[in-house]
Amino acid sequence: MNESEYNKEVNDLAESCFDEGFKNVAIDNECFDLWELENNHELDNIIHETVDGCSLMIYLDLEEAGAIIKYADYEETDSGLWEGQEPEEAIKTKAFFCLRQDVYSKVEKMLKDLEEEQEEP
Repeated sequence: MNESEYNKEVNDLAESCFDEGFKNVAIDNECFDLWELENNHELDNIIHETVDGCSLMIYLDLEEAGAIIKYADYEETDSGLWEGQEPEEAIKTKAFFCLRQDVYSKVEKMLKDLEEEQEEP
């Protein structure tokens, strides 16, 4: 996986999450702040399950996990998330949370863009 492929994966996952629930909830509630929406467990689950269920994570090997960590805009540093895991699983867990946060960030940008669209006359 190269950086371009990683960024495409992040964009595709974010668009999937956005279309699956964020867009309608944001418009219905006139709320475009990701962190306020994040408190809605259903939306949080959409991102978590979308990332967890994507083919990249299902078939994740150590090389791809390393690539995710390398290319991610966000590096997860909370070692408690993988504490006690075997080294290979710990690296995969770290990669999952790096990818998940990059998807969150992309969805956040999409919400801001949607808010600007909704404000236009």
